[in-house]
Amino acid sequence: MHIIFIIMFTFHNMNKFIFSNFKELVFFSIYIFIIAFIFMFYKDSIDFATFMGFPKPANETMFSIISLLSEMTILLTFILFGVLITLAYIIDVYNAENNPFPRHFEKTVESTLDVLFVVFPTGVIIYLLIPSLGFIFNNETSVDTVFDLDVVGHQWYWSYEYNLSIGITLYDLISDENTLFNKIEFDSLLDQESSINRLLQVDKRIIIPVHTFIKANVTSHDVIHSWAVPQLGIKYDAIPGRLISFILYSNVVGIFYGQCSELCGVNHAFMPICIQSVENDIFLDWILLSININPSKIILDSIFNIDVMQTLLQMD
Repeated sequence: MHIIFIIMFTFHNMNKFIFSNFKELVFFSIYIFIIAFIFMFYKDSIDFATFMGFPKPANETMFSIISLLSEMTILLTFILFGVLITLAYIIDVYNAENNPFPRHFEKTVESTLDVLFVVFPTGVIIYLLIPSLGFIFNNETSVDTVFDLDVVGHQWYWSYEYNLSIGITLYDLISDENTLFNKIEFDSLLDQESSINRLLQVDKRIIIPVHTFIKANVTSHDVIHSWAVPQLGIKYDAIPGRLISFILYSNVVGIFYGQCSELCGVNHAFMPICIQSVENDIFLDWILLSININPSKIILDSIFNIDVMQTLLQMD
């Protein structure tokens, strides 16, 4: 919005700059550069996401996307006003009244301009290419993940399956310390009765532990879908017959919403995604409850049995 306002202000006052002297034009350009310079430092704040219209980022991936967008916006702002100022200067100095006869550049000036017009765009492309490639390589870097999450798109809902092996030691109440849970799976559909965050609430959420790398595998059962969660910087197509893998993680505890972002049929708008990031102990409790193991009940039963045994021993 700020950029649009500055552009409108420039065109509104273009006649003033064209028919005034070049010194005022220089002052105006310095003023624009100062605004952009301050804007460049402001981008490092996490509130910049809200300023740019994004939701608050939940991991470094989304924040790096916002930072890259801000750098490109600032650079394009420099280029825009550089072109506008150059055009205003050319119109003011080289109009027909001031130059009734056309003037030609010398060969040295032409060579300098040719080099400048090649080197400057190349430098801009390199400046944008380095962070872009770094972002791509960073997303494709293989890291150690705790478990896998399979995501399958349907018309018009999502299916999820957890594949994880977690060592559990609840005060030796569970004898098997390396319990394998292969079939924690469920369908996630739109919650039609919800009045809060309508069209985004689901009947069953994805629960993930915070500060944990998870390998997500996305595919589709019928048509092409797209699994997108903006706050986590995720948007991957779910294509039938193909398996697309990526790293899912969150740095903060919270609830993050998304939707199918690929036109997939008449109910395309009713395929919400809801991810809840929780602490590790809460996630472990959720896993146990999902396989019908109630930790509180086991602990209470064990305490009750111990009390019974002590009572019997005292009676003897």
